[in-house]
Amino acid sequence: ISQASAEFNLHADDRLPVRRLRVEIRKLRAVLAMLGRNLNPELIKWREKFRSFNMKLSRLRELDVALSTWRSTALNRRRYQRQSDRFSDYLVKERLSEQEKAMPAFALVKFTPVLLQFMIWIIGDQVKEKRQSLLLDKIAHKKLGRWYKVMQKLVKENADFRNAELAHELRIKAKSVRYVMQSMSGKAYGDDNRLMRSLKKLLDGLGVLHDNCVNEY
Repeated sequence: ISQASAEFNLHADDRLPVRRLRVEIRKLRAVLAMLGRNLNPELIKWREKFRSFNMKLSRLRELDVALSTWRSTALNRRRYQRQSDRFSDYLVKERLSEQEKAMPAFALVKFTPVLLQFMIWIIGDQVKEKRQSLLLDKIAHKKLGRWYKVMQKLVKENADFRNAELAHELRIKAKSVRYVMQSMSGKAYGDDNRLMRSLKKLLDGLGVLHDNCVNEY
């Protein structure tokens, strides 16, 4: 996260650092969600704190997707080049505005102390030795099992994926599963490449649906 935030500060006008920073924060939040009931409840507060940081990047990411999609399709709209340029300029202006809103929160002098406080808390007295001895594989197995049941329920309720809200909820849950599995590398799930590939394909498909929904909106 520290490296991604530094990259964002240097290249905030590039969509890739924005996406990377959001993903890294989401990975941490997914792990905190998995451990939240087994470690100090303070972790829930930290998860919400990092969620607030991600929310500052949400609109910026949506504008990046819209701008990228518009530019790729504008090549086929030469008859409407003037209107296309105007809309592109509008998106660029909106993105710059959102970038200016988001950057203060991720300024190194502000964001780095937050990360340091979190690290100190994790290794400090609030995480007791008996808590550290919990079997993470067992915790992950139970949590992932619950999340998978939620995913199954969402698919049954939205079999044709026409409900954008339910599809987005499924995408968020699938991302949490993937991030936790990646964090468990070398343990129960981290080395299951076939399962990881299947999750990636699922997320790619849901991502296309989400981007189309955002662009239509």
